[in-house]
Amino acid sequence: MKTLDLNAYGVSEMNAAEMRQTDGGIFPLVICGVVITAKAAAWIAGGCVAAGIFGAGVYVGYQEAANN
Repeated sequence: MKTLDLNAYGVSEMNAAEMRQTDGGIFPLVICGVVITAKAAAWIAGGCVAAGIFGAGVYVGYQEAANN
């Protein structure tokens, strides 16, 4: 079984100065993505509710028109 040799890929250890310069990596992007996704989900849910209410109103209108 082969072991993973990171030197073959040009990977090296970070020194202390490089570690201090890291700005959080991808974590802030993940948080922003969750916030944006939650907002989009809320708008989609609101749109579905509005469409359901509109559809119910149309159905009631057709039923009343059919009875008259």
